[in-house]
Amino acid sequence: MASSLIAFSQIEKTSHNSHKFGFTLSPTNYGYWKAMLEPFLITNNLIGYVDGTIPCPPPIVQTKNSSGKDVEGDIVITQPNTNHTIWVSNDAHVCMLIMSTVSEASFQHVHDSMGSLATAEACDTNGALLATGDIRVLPPIFKIYGQSRAFSGPIATLKVFEDNVLVRELLETKGEGRVLVIDGGGSMRCALVGGNLGQLAQNMGWTGIVVNGCIRDVDEINACDIGVRALASHPQKSNKKGVGERHVPIHIGGTVIRDGEWLYADSDGVLISETELSV
Repeated sequence: MASSLIAFSQIEKTSHNSHKFGFTLSPTNYGYWKAMLEPFLITNNLIGYVDGTIPCPPPIVQTKNSSGKDVEGDIVITQPNTNHTIWVSNDAHVCMLIMSTVSEASFQHVHDSMGSLATAEACDTNGALLATGDIRVLPPIFKIYGQSRAFSGPIATLKVFEDNVLVRELLETKGEGRVLVIDGGGSMRCALVGGNLGQLAQNMGWTGIVVNGCIRDVDEINACDIGVRALASHPQKSNKKGVGERHVPIHIGGTVIRDGEWLYADSDGVLISETELSV
């Protein structure tokens, strides 16, 4: 490599040192995490260790004698490449920097996604729980939106009617892998969730949103890295009066859903379970 690399310790980094980042990667906020971390890497000339534009130099370099002439009898000198040593050290530091922004929940999310619980399998292996109502199947009334076709998590319930002020207030809190289940009374006259709230849910760490009602900004929601279920789409926005109830038992399609229970959704349907199910 013609130019010399600068050691990580000598790089004049911005004020955002690796141990001072105010954000972490969660299972559902990749877009926000990337938007925060990437500028730091670019500003400090570290992005090349991530995208491969700063390749690893060879560990050994060979040079000829001082004459510089390519003639028989030239002495070839072999010596360690200091750029290689610096690159390996810098690469390790960048890796540690990135890993310092990854939450434990993200590692668990990767593990869970490798063996995610299929709703059909859950029904086949838990007949007794279905019979007692400990596992309940929601009626097939929902359309699938969002990038995550399969998702699961503990439930936060919300009961509203054609008013989404409380929807925003809940989504502004840390999701921590939860699923917001909204009983909107099945209203088909306005949307309770739009693109901005979908992005907010993603950024705040919510895994998914289930709406007994309508959504809008479908293209924007489909670009969000969360799972969304709703009855339909509707272009009209909802009221802004702030009326509703949080964390209360709700009913969707005749099925009771309680705050703190677990929801499992995939292409086959939506399950509600009193407790977390094992794969």
